[in-house]
Amino acid sequence: MARNIAVLLLTGLLVAVASGFAFTTFLPAGWQPTRSSQHLRGGAATQLGQQGHAGQSAASSVAWSAIACAAMVLATKHGWRNRCVCGRCRSHMPPSGGFRPSRSSLHLPLLLVRGTGAQNLQKHDREHVLEELVHEQELLETTRSLCLPGKGLLALDELRPGTGFEAPSAEACSRFREMVINTEGLAQYFSGVILPEEAFESTLHSPQQHRFLVGASVDRGQALLQGGESGETWTQGLDGLQERSQQLFENGARFAKWRAAVRVKDRSKLAVAEAAHGLAHFASICQSAGLVPVLEIQILRSGAHTMDEALEAFEEVLIAVFKALVDFDVMLEATLLMPSLVLPGKQCPERGDPEKVSAYTMAALRRHVPPALPAIMLLSEEMPEMEASSDLAAMNKWHNPWEVSFAYACDTGSSAWQAWRHDGHSGKAQERLLEVARANSSAQLGVYATEEF
Repeated sequence: MARNIAVLLLTGLLVAVASGFAFTTFLPAGWQPTRSSQHLRGGAATQLGQQGHAGQSAASSVAWSAIACAAMVLATKHGWRNRCVCGRCRSHMPPSGGFRPSRSSLHLPLLLVRGTGAQNLQKHDREHVLEELVHEQELLETTRSLCLPGKGLLALDELRPGTGFEAPSAEACSRFREMVINTEGLAQYFSGVILPEEAFESTLHSPQQHRFLVGASVDRGQALLQGGESGETWTQGLDGLQERSQQLFENGARFAKWRAAVRVKDRSKLAVAEAAHGLAHFASICQSAGLVPVLEIQILRSGAHTMDEALEAFEEVLIAVFKALVDFDVMLEATLLMPSLVLPGKQCPERGDPEKVSAYTMAALRRHVPPALPAIMLLSEEMPEMEASSDLAAMNKWHNPWEVSFAYACDTGSSAWQAWRHDGHSGKAQERLLEVARANSSAQLGVYATEEF
Protein backbone atom coordinates (compact mmCIF):
# COMPACT_ATOMS: atom_id res chain seq x y z
CA MET A 1 0.00 0.00 0.00
CA ALA A 2 2.84 2.38 0.85
CA ARG A 3 4.39 1.78 -2.56
CA ASN A 4 1.09 2.53 -4.31
CA ILE A 5 0.65 5.80 -2.41
CA ALA A 6 4.25 6.77 -3.20
CA VAL A 7 3.56 6.20 -6.89
CA LEU A 8 0.48 8.40 -6.64
CA LEU A 9 2.41 11.24 -5.02
CA LEU A 10 5.22 11.01 -7.59
CA THR A 11 2.67 11.06 -10.42
CA GLY A 12 0.99 14.11 -8.95
CA LEU A 13 4.34 15.88 -8.61
CA LEU A 14 5.21 15.25 -12.24
CA VAL A 15 1.78 16.45 -13.36
CA ALA A 16 2.17 19.57 -11.22
CA VAL A 17 5.55 20.44 -12.76
CA ALA A 18 4.34 19.86 -16.31
CA SER A 19 1.09 21.74 -15.77
CA GLY A 20 2.80 24.67 -14.08
CA PHE A 21 5.22 25.03 -16.97
CA ALA A 22 2.38 24.93 -19.48
CA PHE A 23 0.24 27.45 -17.66
CA THR A 24 3.02 29.95 -17.00
CA THR A 25 4.32 29.68 -20.57
CA PHE A 26 1.19 29.78 -22.69
CA LEU A 27 -1.48 31.64 -20.67
CA PRO A 28 -1.99 35.41 -21.14
CA ALA A 29 -0.74 37.71 -18.42
CA GLY A 30 -4.18 38.90 -17.31
CA TRP A 31 -5.77 35.44 -16.98
CA GLN A 32 -7.94 34.84 -13.89
CA PRO A 33 -8.94 31.41 -12.46
CA THR A 34 -12.50 30.39 -13.29
CA ARG A 35 -15.05 29.16 -10.80
CA SER A 36 -14.40 25.55 -11.84
CA SER A 37 -10.68 25.81 -11.11
CA GLN A 38 -11.49 27.36 -7.75
CA HIS A 39 -13.73 24.42 -6.88
CA LEU A 40 -10.93 21.97 -7.58
CA ARG A 41 -9.13 23.29 -4.53
CA GLY A 42 -12.26 23.75 -2.39
CA GLY A 43 -12.08 27.54 -2.86
CA ALA A 44 -8.44 27.74 -1.77
CA ALA A 45 -7.45 29.35 -5.08
CA THR A 46 -9.40 32.51 -4.20
CA GLN A 47 -7.12 33.03 -1.21
CA LEU A 48 -4.08 33.64 -3.41
CA GLY A 49 -5.23 37.13 -4.32
CA GLN A 50 -2.49 37.70 -6.85
CA GLN A 51 -2.83 37.43 -10.61
CA GLY A 52 0.79 36.38 -11.00
CA HIS A 53 0.09 33.09 -9.21
CA ALA A 54 -3.01 32.15 -11.19
CA GLY A 55 -1.14 29.70 -13.44
CA GLN A 56 0.51 27.95 -10.50
CA SER A 57 -2.85 27.71 -8.73
CA ALA A 58 -4.52 26.09 -11.71
CA ALA A 59 -1.57 23.74 -12.20
CA SER A 60 -1.69 22.70 -8.58
CA SER A 61 -5.44 22.13 -8.88
CA VAL A 62 -4.90 19.86 -11.87
CA ALA A 63 -2.16 17.95 -10.04
CA TRP A 64 -4.25 17.33 -6.94
CA SER A 65 -7.22 16.33 -9.06
CA ALA A 66 -5.02 13.76 -10.83
CA ILE A 67 -3.91 12.37 -7.49
CA ALA A 68 -7.52 12.22 -6.30
CA CYS A 69 -8.68 10.33 -9.39
CA ALA A 70 -5.77 7.90 -9.21
CA ALA A 71 -6.40 7.35 -5.50
CA MET A 72 -10.07 6.61 -6.16
CA VAL A 73 -9.12 4.04 -8.80
CA LEU A 74 -6.56 2.48 -6.46
CA ALA A 75 -9.00 2.33 -3.56
CA THR A 76 -11.73 0.80 -5.71
CA LYS A 77 -9.25 -1.75 -7.09
CA HIS A 78 -8.22 -2.91 -3.62
CA GLY A 79 -11.82 -3.04 -2.41
CA TRP A 80 -11.35 -0.69 0.54
CA ARG A 81 -14.69 -0.02 2.18
CA ASN A 82 -15.58 2.38 4.92
CA ARG A 83 -18.31 1.44 7.35
CA CYS A 84 -18.77 4.94 8.72
CA VAL A 85 -22.33 6.26 8.59
CA CYS A 86 -21.75 9.78 9.86
CA GLY A 87 -23.18 12.80 8.07
CA ARG A 88 -19.86 13.78 6.57
CA CYS A 89 -19.44 10.36 4.97
CA ARG A 90 -23.00 10.30 3.70
CA SER A 91 -22.63 13.76 2.17
CA HIS A 92 -19.88 12.51 -0.18
CA MET A 93 -21.84 9.49 -1.43
CA PRO A 94 -22.76 9.71 -5.16
CA PRO A 95 -26.43 9.95 -6.17
CA SER A 96 -28.31 6.68 -6.41
CA GLY A 97 -28.49 4.91 -9.71
CA GLY A 98 -24.91 5.60 -10.82
CA PHE A 99 -21.53 4.03 -10.15
CA ARG A 100 -21.06 3.52 -6.40
CA PRO A 101 -17.44 3.04 -5.38
CA SER A 102 -16.69 1.99 -1.83
CA ARG A 103 -16.73 4.69 0.80
CA SER A 104 -13.02 4.56 1.41
CA SER A 105 -12.43 5.27 -2.28
CA LEU A 106 -14.38 8.49 -1.69
CA HIS A 107 -12.59 9.35 1.54
CA LEU A 108 -9.04 8.80 0.33
CA PRO A 109 -9.03 11.47 -2.42
CA LEU A 110 -10.45 13.96 0.10
CA LEU A 111 -7.70 12.97 2.50
CA LEU A 112 -5.01 13.51 -0.13
CA VAL A 113 -6.46 16.69 -1.65
CA ARG A 114 -7.35 18.50 1.56
CA GLY A 115 -4.84 17.00 3.92
CA THR A 116 -2.01 19.43 3.03
CA GLY A 117 -2.73 22.49 5.04
CA ALA A 118 -6.40 23.11 4.22
CA GLN A 119 -8.24 24.51 7.18
CA ASN A 120 -11.50 22.71 6.45
CA LEU A 121 -10.07 19.22 7.13
CA GLN A 122 -9.35 18.60 10.79
CA LYS A 123 -6.94 16.09 12.27
CA HIS A 124 -9.88 14.01 13.46
CA ASP A 125 -11.05 13.51 9.88
CA ARG A 126 -7.73 12.10 8.72
CA GLU A 127 -7.44 9.80 11.74
CA HIS A 128 -11.05 8.75 11.21
CA VAL A 129 -10.38 7.56 7.65
CA LEU A 130 -7.16 5.72 8.51
CA GLU A 131 -8.77 3.97 11.48
CA GLU A 132 -11.61 2.75 9.27
CA LEU A 133 -9.18 1.39 6.70
CA VAL A 134 -7.20 -0.46 9.38
CA HIS A 135 -10.42 -1.80 10.93
CA GLU A 136 -11.61 -3.19 7.62
CA GLN A 137 -8.22 -4.70 6.83
CA GLU A 138 -8.32 -6.58 10.13
CA LEU A 139 -11.79 -7.94 9.29
CA LEU A 140 -10.56 -9.13 5.90
CA GLU A 141 -7.51 -10.80 7.42
CA THR A 142 -9.70 -12.64 9.93
CA THR A 143 -11.99 -13.76 7.11
CA ARG A 144 -9.08 -15.08 5.08
CA SER A 145 -7.85 -17.02 8.12
CA LEU A 146 -11.26 -18.68 8.43
CA CYS A 147 -11.47 -19.64 4.73
CA LEU A 148 -8.35 -21.77 4.38
CA PRO A 149 -8.50 -24.74 1.95
CA GLY A 150 -9.28 -28.05 3.62
CA LYS A 151 -10.47 -26.42 6.85
CA GLY A 152 -13.90 -25.68 8.28
CA LEU A 153 -15.58 -24.52 11.46
CA LEU A 154 -16.14 -26.62 14.57
CA ALA A 155 -19.46 -25.75 16.23
CA LEU A 156 -19.46 -26.44 19.96
CA ASP A 157 -22.12 -23.87 20.78
CA GLU A 158 -25.08 -26.25 20.43
CA LEU A 159 -23.76 -28.47 23.24
CA ARG A 160 -25.65 -27.01 26.19
CA PRO A 161 -26.80 -28.43 29.53
CA GLY A 162 -30.41 -29.57 29.89
CA THR A 163 -32.85 -30.99 32.41
CA GLY A 164 -33.92 -34.25 30.72
CA PHE A 165 -32.66 -37.72 31.56
CA GLU A 166 -30.34 -37.85 28.53
CA ALA A 167 -29.41 -34.17 28.70
CA PRO A 168 -25.81 -33.41 29.69
CA SER A 169 -24.92 -31.46 32.77
CA ALA A 170 -23.09 -28.13 32.68
CA GLU A 171 -19.95 -29.81 34.00
CA ALA A 172 -20.11 -32.54 31.33
CA CYS A 173 -20.49 -29.95 28.57
CA SER A 174 -17.52 -27.97 29.85
CA ARG A 175 -15.28 -31.05 30.12
CA PHE A 176 -16.27 -32.29 26.67
CA ARG A 177 -15.54 -28.89 25.06
CA GLU A 178 -12.17 -28.78 26.78
CA MET A 179 -11.37 -32.30 25.56
CA VAL A 180 -12.32 -31.41 21.98
CA ILE A 181 -10.36 -28.16 21.87
CA ASN A 182 -7.24 -29.84 23.28
CA THR A 183 -7.30 -32.66 20.73
CA GLU A 184 -3.88 -32.93 19.12
CA GLY A 185 -3.96 -32.23 15.38
CA LEU A 186 -7.38 -30.56 15.40
CA ALA A 187 -6.02 -27.33 13.91
CA GLN A 188 -5.09 -29.25 10.78
CA TYR A 189 -8.77 -29.55 9.86
CA PHE A 190 -10.46 -26.56 11.54
CA SER A 191 -9.71 -22.87 11.15
CA GLY A 192 -12.11 -21.76 13.89
CA VAL A 193 -14.27 -23.06 16.71
CA ILE A 194 -17.61 -21.64 17.82
CA LEU A 195 -18.21 -21.56 21.57
CA PRO A 196 -21.26 -20.46 23.57
CA GLU A 197 -21.09 -16.86 24.69
CA GLU A 198 -20.89 -17.79 28.36
CA ALA A 199 -17.60 -19.59 27.71
CA PHE A 200 -15.97 -16.17 27.26
CA GLU A 201 -17.21 -14.65 30.49
CA SER A 202 -14.44 -15.98 32.71
CA THR A 203 -11.74 -17.03 30.24
CA LEU A 204 -9.68 -15.14 27.70
CA HIS A 205 -9.17 -16.93 24.40
CA SER A 206 -6.47 -16.36 21.81
CA PRO A 207 -5.40 -17.99 18.53
CA GLN A 208 -2.05 -18.87 20.11
CA GLN A 209 -3.84 -20.68 22.91
CA HIS A 210 -6.01 -22.86 20.65
CA ARG A 211 -3.99 -22.76 17.41
CA PHE A 212 -7.07 -21.50 15.59
CA LEU A 213 -9.55 -18.62 15.82
CA VAL A 214 -12.37 -18.69 18.34
CA GLY A 215 -15.85 -17.27 17.93
CA ALA A 216 -19.05 -17.01 19.91
CA SER A 217 -22.71 -17.77 19.32
CA VAL A 218 -24.43 -14.56 20.38
CA ASP A 219 -28.13 -15.13 19.73
CA ARG A 220 -30.38 -15.79 22.72
CA GLY A 221 -32.53 -18.55 21.25
CA GLN A 222 -35.98 -18.67 19.71
CA ALA A 223 -39.27 -17.16 20.88
CA LEU A 224 -42.79 -17.30 19.50
CA LEU A 225 -43.36 -14.78 16.72
CA GLN A 226 -46.40 -12.62 17.37
CA GLY A 227 -48.26 -11.85 14.15
CA GLY A 228 -46.95 -14.85 12.23
CA GLU A 229 -48.39 -18.30 11.66
CA SER A 230 -49.04 -20.57 14.62
CA GLY A 231 -45.80 -21.96 16.05
CA GLU A 232 -43.42 -19.69 14.13
CA THR A 233 -40.41 -18.30 15.99
CA TRP A 234 -37.94 -15.45 15.78
CA THR A 235 -34.38 -15.11 17.10
CA GLN A 236 -33.73 -13.03 20.21
CA GLY A 237 -30.51 -11.33 21.25
CA LEU A 238 -30.13 -7.95 19.53
CA ASP A 239 -30.59 -6.04 22.80
CA GLY A 240 -27.17 -5.06 24.13
CA LEU A 241 -25.39 -6.83 21.29
CA GLN A 242 -23.09 -3.87 20.59
CA GLU A 243 -21.63 -3.91 24.10
CA ARG A 244 -21.49 -7.71 24.19
CA SER A 245 -19.67 -7.84 20.86
CA GLN A 246 -17.08 -5.34 22.03
CA GLN A 247 -16.52 -7.35 25.20
CA LEU A 248 -16.19 -10.58 23.22
CA PHE A 249 -13.56 -8.96 21.00
CA GLU A 250 -11.60 -7.90 24.07
CA ASN A 251 -11.84 -11.47 25.41
CA GLY A 252 -10.30 -12.91 22.27
CA ALA A 253 -13.24 -13.68 19.96
CA ARG A 254 -12.70 -12.81 16.32
CA PHE A 255 -15.99 -13.91 14.80
CA ALA A 256 -19.57 -14.45 15.93
CA LYS A 257 -22.53 -16.55 14.82
CA TRP A 258 -26.27 -15.84 14.67
CA ARG A 259 -28.88 -18.50 13.96
CA ALA A 260 -32.14 -17.91 12.13
CA ALA A 261 -34.58 -20.77 11.59
CA VAL A 262 -37.47 -20.83 9.11
CA ARG A 263 -39.84 -23.70 8.48
CA VAL A 264 -40.87 -24.78 5.01
CA LYS A 265 -44.65 -25.21 5.16
CA ASP A 266 -47.04 -22.57 6.47
CA ARG A 267 -44.27 -19.97 6.76
CA SER A 268 -45.30 -16.35 6.83
CA LYS A 269 -43.75 -13.35 5.10
CA LEU A 270 -43.23 -11.88 8.54
CA ALA A 271 -41.10 -14.84 9.66
CA VAL A 272 -38.87 -14.55 6.60
CA ALA A 273 -38.53 -10.77 6.99
CA GLU A 274 -37.76 -11.09 10.70
CA ALA A 275 -35.07 -13.72 10.05
CA ALA A 276 -33.44 -11.52 7.38
CA HIS A 277 -33.61 -8.40 9.55
CA GLY A 278 -32.06 -10.16 12.54
CA LEU A 279 -29.19 -11.62 10.52
CA ALA A 280 -28.38 -8.31 8.79
CA HIS A 281 -28.61 -6.23 11.97
CA PHE A 282 -26.39 -8.74 13.78
CA ALA A 283 -23.83 -8.63 10.94
CA SER A 284 -23.69 -4.84 10.97
CA ILE A 285 -23.16 -4.69 14.73
CA CYS A 286 -20.50 -7.40 14.71
CA GLN A 287 -18.45 -5.79 11.96
CA SER A 288 -18.51 -2.46 13.81
CA ALA A 289 -17.02 -4.29 16.83
CA GLY A 290 -14.32 -6.05 14.80
CA LEU A 291 -16.01 -9.47 14.60
CA VAL A 292 -16.60 -11.37 11.36
CA PRO A 293 -20.30 -12.35 11.24
CA VAL A 294 -21.30 -15.93 10.47
CA LEU A 295 -24.90 -16.13 9.27
CA GLU A 296 -26.53 -19.46 10.08
CA ILE A 297 -29.65 -20.01 7.98
CA GLN A 298 -31.47 -23.16 8.97
CA ILE A 299 -34.39 -24.46 6.95
CA LEU A 300 -36.13 -26.71 9.45
CA ARG A 301 -36.62 -30.34 8.42
CA SER A 302 -39.66 -30.99 10.58
CA GLY A 303 -42.62 -32.07 8.46
CA ALA A 304 -43.20 -33.96 5.24
CA HIS A 305 -42.15 -31.32 2.71
CA THR A 306 -40.44 -32.29 -0.53
CA MET A 307 -37.09 -31.05 -1.82
CA ASP A 308 -38.82 -28.71 -4.25
CA GLU A 309 -40.72 -27.09 -1.38
CA ALA A 310 -37.50 -26.82 0.65
CA LEU A 311 -35.77 -25.21 -2.33
CA GLU A 312 -38.52 -22.61 -2.64
CA ALA A 313 -38.26 -21.72 1.05
CA PHE A 314 -34.46 -21.58 0.91
CA GLU A 315 -34.46 -19.23 -2.07
CA GLU A 316 -37.04 -16.95 -0.48
CA VAL A 317 -34.93 -16.63 2.66
CA LEU A 318 -31.69 -16.02 0.71
CA ILE A 319 -33.30 -13.23 -1.32
CA ALA A 320 -34.57 -11.50 1.83
CA VAL A 321 -31.27 -11.93 3.70
CA PHE A 322 -29.01 -10.41 1.05
CA LYS A 323 -31.45 -7.57 0.46
CA ALA A 324 -31.29 -6.82 4.20
CA LEU A 325 -27.47 -7.05 4.19
CA VAL A 326 -27.39 -4.33 1.53
CA ASP A 327 -29.84 -2.21 3.54
CA PHE A 328 -27.62 -2.49 6.63
CA ASP A 329 -24.49 -1.74 4.56
CA VAL A 330 -22.76 -4.97 5.57
CA MET A 331 -19.38 -5.69 3.99
CA LEU A 332 -19.91 -9.02 2.22
CA GLU A 333 -16.17 -9.54 1.80
CA ALA A 334 -15.94 -9.99 5.58
CA THR A 335 -19.05 -12.15 6.04
CA LEU A 336 -19.51 -15.93 6.10
CA LEU A 337 -22.67 -17.88 5.30
CA MET A 338 -23.58 -21.07 7.17
CA PRO A 339 -26.70 -22.52 5.52
CA SER A 340 -28.36 -25.86 5.87
CA LEU A 341 -28.68 -28.07 2.81
CA VAL A 342 -31.81 -28.36 0.68
CA LEU A 343 -33.24 -31.58 2.09
CA PRO A 344 -36.69 -33.20 2.23
CA GLY A 345 -38.62 -33.24 5.50
CA LYS A 346 -37.99 -36.00 8.01
CA GLN A 347 -41.47 -37.42 7.41
CA CYS A 348 -41.17 -37.26 3.62
CA PRO A 349 -40.70 -40.62 1.87
CA GLU A 350 -38.39 -38.95 -0.65
CA ARG A 351 -34.69 -39.34 0.02
CA GLY A 352 -32.13 -37.19 -1.73
CA ASP A 353 -28.87 -38.70 -2.93
CA PRO A 354 -25.69 -36.55 -2.74
CA GLU A 355 -25.89 -35.54 -6.42
CA LYS A 356 -29.49 -34.35 -6.12
CA VAL A 357 -28.89 -32.57 -2.81
CA SER A 358 -25.85 -30.78 -4.21
CA ALA A 359 -27.71 -29.82 -7.39
CA TYR A 360 -30.64 -28.31 -5.48
CA THR A 361 -28.46 -26.56 -2.90
CA MET A 362 -26.00 -25.16 -5.42
CA ALA A 363 -28.83 -23.96 -7.65
CA ALA A 364 -30.17 -21.77 -4.84
CA LEU A 365 -26.73 -20.53 -3.78
CA ARG A 366 -25.62 -19.69 -7.30
CA ARG A 367 -28.80 -17.74 -7.99
CA HIS A 368 -28.83 -15.61 -4.87
CA VAL A 369 -25.40 -15.50 -3.14
CA PRO A 370 -23.06 -12.82 -4.56
CA PRO A 371 -19.50 -13.89 -5.43
CA ALA A 372 -18.20 -11.17 -3.11
CA LEU A 373 -18.97 -13.53 -0.22
CA PRO A 374 -15.70 -15.39 0.47
CA ALA A 375 -16.98 -18.74 1.77
CA ILE A 376 -20.03 -20.86 2.51
CA MET A 377 -19.78 -23.21 5.49
CA LEU A 378 -22.40 -25.92 5.00
CA LEU A 379 -24.13 -26.96 8.20
CA SER A 380 -24.09 -30.68 9.03
CA GLU A 381 -26.54 -30.46 11.93
CA GLU A 382 -29.22 -33.20 12.10
CA MET A 383 -27.44 -35.21 9.38
CA PRO A 384 -25.47 -38.47 9.52
CA GLU A 385 -21.78 -37.63 9.42
CA MET A 386 -20.97 -39.83 6.43
CA GLU A 387 -23.91 -38.40 4.47
CA ALA A 388 -22.82 -34.83 5.21
CA SER A 389 -19.29 -35.53 3.94
CA SER A 390 -20.65 -37.11 0.76
CA ASP A 391 -22.88 -34.08 0.11
CA LEU A 392 -19.94 -31.72 0.65
CA ALA A 393 -17.77 -33.71 -1.76
CA ALA A 394 -20.51 -33.56 -4.40
CA MET A 395 -20.80 -29.77 -4.08
CA ASN A 396 -17.06 -29.26 -4.48
CA LYS A 397 -17.22 -30.90 -7.89
CA TRP A 398 -18.83 -27.67 -9.10
CA HIS A 399 -16.80 -24.62 -10.15
CA ASN A 400 -17.92 -22.33 -7.35
CA PRO A 401 -17.26 -18.58 -7.01
CA TRP A 402 -16.77 -19.00 -3.24
CA GLU A 403 -15.06 -21.56 -1.01
CA VAL A 404 -17.53 -24.30 -0.08
CA SER A 405 -16.48 -25.80 3.23
CA PHE A 406 -18.07 -27.39 6.30
CA ALA A 407 -19.31 -26.52 9.77
CA TYR A 408 -19.21 -29.65 11.92
CA ALA A 409 -21.70 -29.58 14.80
CA CYS A 410 -20.02 -31.51 17.60
CA ASP A 411 -23.11 -31.84 19.83
CA THR A 412 -24.92 -34.68 21.62
CA GLY A 413 -25.75 -36.27 18.25
CA SER A 414 -22.12 -36.53 17.14
CA SER A 415 -20.16 -39.76 17.22
CA ALA A 416 -17.44 -38.09 19.28
CA TRP A 417 -19.94 -37.26 22.04
CA GLN A 418 -21.36 -40.78 21.99
CA ALA A 419 -17.88 -42.29 22.28
CA TRP A 420 -16.94 -39.92 25.11
CA ARG A 421 -20.17 -40.51 27.04
CA HIS A 422 -20.04 -44.31 26.84
CA ASP A 423 -16.28 -44.64 27.26
CA GLY A 424 -15.64 -41.97 29.83
CA HIS A 425 -12.18 -41.39 28.36
CA SER A 426 -11.01 -38.95 25.75
CA GLY A 427 -8.95 -41.34 23.61
CA LYS A 428 -11.71 -42.92 21.49
CA ALA A 429 -13.68 -39.67 21.31
CA GLN A 430 -10.68 -37.73 20.01
CA GLU A 431 -9.89 -40.48 17.53
CA ARG A 432 -13.44 -40.42 16.20
CA LEU A 433 -13.43 -36.64 16.03
CA LEU A 434 -10.26 -36.64 13.93
CA GLU A 435 -11.71 -39.27 11.59
CA VAL A 436 -14.77 -37.12 10.87
CA ALA A 437 -12.65 -33.99 10.53
CA ARG A 438 -10.27 -35.74 8.11
CA ALA A 439 -13.18 -36.92 5.97
CA ASN A 440 -14.72 -33.43 5.82
CA SER A 441 -11.37 -31.90 4.96
CA SER A 442 -10.90 -34.38 2.12
CA ALA A 443 -14.41 -33.64 0.86
CA GLN A 444 -13.66 -29.92 0.84
CA LEU A 445 -10.50 -30.53 -1.16
CA GLY A 446 -12.31 -32.83 -3.59
CA VAL A 447 -10.40 -36.02 -2.71
CA TYR A 448 -13.01 -37.66 -0.47
CA ALA A 449 -13.55 -41.42 -0.40
CA THR A 450 -16.17 -43.23 1.69
CA GLU A 451 -13.47 -45.59 2.95
CA GLU A 452 -12.21 -42.80 5.19
CA PHE A 453 -15.07 -43.56 7.57
